[in-house]
Amino acid sequence: ATRLGVPPMMSGWLGCVGVLASLTLVAMMVGFGAWWIDPDVQDPARIVSSSKGALALVAMLFYVGCVVAALVAAWTSWLGAHMHWFYLSSGGLVVISWLMSVIPMQRGLRALERLEHP
Repeated sequence: ATRLGVPPMMSGWLGCVGVLASLTLVAMMVGFGAWWIDPDVQDPARIVSSSKGALALVAMLFYVGCVVAALVAAWTSWLGAHMHWFYLSSGGLVVISWLMSVIPMQRGLRALERLEHP
């Protein structure tokens, strides 16, 4: 156990969640940026303050909320020895991470291909 009393398996799980969440957030923002690209805009601040920038922020906050919910569910199930919630929250987090990263990246790739080959 660590100095905080976190079991080694849970420490490893928390590290994996941190890496997964970081990669998903980066994929989301890169995907949204490519999907909603506007080559005519001169000021980058206008992109961030647009409705598409606000939508990207809402999607990011939704994902962070899902990560926090999965962390709480996993930790409480770990303490209460109800491991089925641990596995369910882990699986749900993997699925939502996959969806929140792959969909924007695919849409962004298509948008860039349309820009390149009109």
